[in-house]
Amino acid sequence: MTQPQREALLDLLIIGILVDSKLSAAEDAALEEAFKSIGWEGSKPREVFLCSSMHRARWARDSDAALANYINSRARAFTDGDSRNMVFDLLRRVFMADGLAPSEAAFLVQLEAGFRNSPGWNASACTDGGRAVPVSG
Repeated sequence: MTQPQREALLDLLIIGILVDSKLSAAEDAALEEAFKSIGWEGSKPREVFLCSSMHRARWARDSDAALANYINSRARAFTDGDSRNMVFDLLRRVFMADGLAPSEAAFLVQLEAGFRNSPGWNASACTDGGRAVPVSG
């Protein structure tokens, strides 16, 4: 995974946990595991990036259009089926830690739309007939 992909994934994880306005202890633990699995090679410490990511995510939640734009811009970092599947898998693990909320399922649908609108989308490269991963629980 490249550093720009790590940064995009962290942005998606951060905004993803904000969509249901609930961060349980289980989801927090899954999020911490996700952070560890991603690694970090940035010029700034990951914690500094996360603070900036929280700020960006708050602004992105101002409107549906802003949220869609934010998700789409981060989705462009993942240009192949394997990386997109990895993103979905990581997000689903975090979301499922405390049960998939309807707003989280909707977020995954928006992310899939972002992938479909990105350069390099190839439905046959994904694992489920064009869907990066199933979004139903």
